[in-house]
Amino acid sequence: GECFSLFTQARAEGMKAYSTPEIMRVPLEELCLQIKLLQLGPCKEFLMQLVQPPTELAIEAAVRNLQEAGALDAQEELSTLGHHLAGLPVDCKIGKML
Repeated sequence: GECFSLFTQARAEGMKAYSTPEIMRVPLEELCLQIKLLQLGPCKEFLMQLVQPPTELAIEAAVRNLQEAGALDAQEELSTLGHHLAGLPVDCKIGKML
């Protein structure tokens, strides 16, 4: 087969073979809210089962941010606010402002 690219061969050679997984590039707060909403267990335990899990520090920071926002309680359970935030397609801080 033939391949037609819209970039030069020099640029293609400078590209990575694979892109960084999205789970490593995006904030985890929204994902943690969905995990809790679907009752899949603690965020850290669930996310560490992934093929390429995010770092433990990133998971802990996301949970801490959600607790500070009032979306999760100390036992990592969804609060009433957390249920509402999980239904919004925005960052938790923006959702709380709404």
